[in-house]
Order: sequence, then structure tokens, then C-alpha cells
Amino acid sequence: MNVDELNKLLKEYTDDELYYKKYYLAKQTPDTYKSFIDNLDLEFIKKNVILIPEAKIDINPYFMLEDLLFTSKKDFNILVLKHYRYTPVFKHKHTFFEMLYVYSGHCEQNIMGDKIYLNEGDICIISPEVEHSIGIFDDSVVINILIRKSTFNDTFLEVLSDENILSSFFTKILYTKITIIILYLGLKTI
Repeated sequence: MNVDELNKLLKEYTDDELYYKKYYLAKQTPDTYKSFIDNLDLEFIKKNVILIPEAKIDINPYFMLEDLLFTSKKDFNILVLKHYRYTPVFKHKHTFFEMLYVYSGHCEQNIMGDKIYLNEGDICIISPEVEHSIGIFDDSVVINILIRKSTFNDTFLEVLSDENILSSFFTKILYTKITIIILYLGLKTI
């Protein structure tokens, strides 16, 4: 796959994103919103695990367990996913590391009550157990890289055995709930 094909693939809307966008736009006017809610496609919502609070289906995304997310990918230690645009903002936390990369555009993170604006090329690493939410309400593309805690630990084990700034840094993000890292790498898409 070349760069142009990758760009096209990432910028195309999935069926889930289109449903979220329809929900987002419907919320802009009371009549449209009422009509949307009255005609929810519960089968689609359940099948695709769409997070529409008004659907009142038995999905609680607040606390995500590593085992649940990696269920179909048991042999994987890292999952790379495009974050769905227009997903309703909801606070959540999880037992794995989450690395966000803003591929194009921008997004807003709310991390433990602090709003953080990320732009193209920014990376944000969120430690396990940290409450956060993300909002993407335009054509921006954000890539989620989910990393098992054990994989993160094993990867940096050698670094952790030394006593230096890097080992202190990784030890802190492995064993505390409050460290957030935001790096501007100046990475731009082609």
C-alpha cells in the first residue's frame, strides 16, 4: 500500500463513523434529534457496539479491560485502530496504555479534567487507569495505538534497570495513574 492509498483509506468514513456523524448532526436541532432518536437502528447499534447513550443498550464503556479489547487478537500485544470520528465524548479509563497520534487535523482530549488540544503530528500517551475522553467532530484522523501493559513493561525493562532520567520517566508512567506525555514530533502526513 502506498502513501496515497493509506491517506484515502484513513480519510474514508466507515459505516460506524457515518452513523455517529448522523447522530452528531441530528443533535444540532431539536426536531432532527427527536426524529433520529425515534428511529434508532438498535440492531446496527448492538451489532457494531455503537455508543449512543439514548439507545439504552447494555454497554458500559467507562472501564475497558485489556482482555476484553484484545479478545479477538489474543496473540497481539499492540492494536492499531483509527479512532471513530463524531463518537460522543465519554469519560473512560482502561488497563492498557493508549497512544494517540494525530495523523491529520486536530482533536481535543480531556485528561483528568484538563483540556488538551492536539494537532497534526502530536502524540499523547495515556497511562492505564487515567480517566480521559476525546472529541473529534470533523474530518481529522486520529490513530489509536493500544499497548498491553505487560508489553510496555517488557519493552522498557532494560531501560528501567538503569538509573537515569529515562528509567525514572518510564517507571513513573508504568506505576502511577497521573502521568500524561504529549510530544510534538513535527510528523506531518504526506
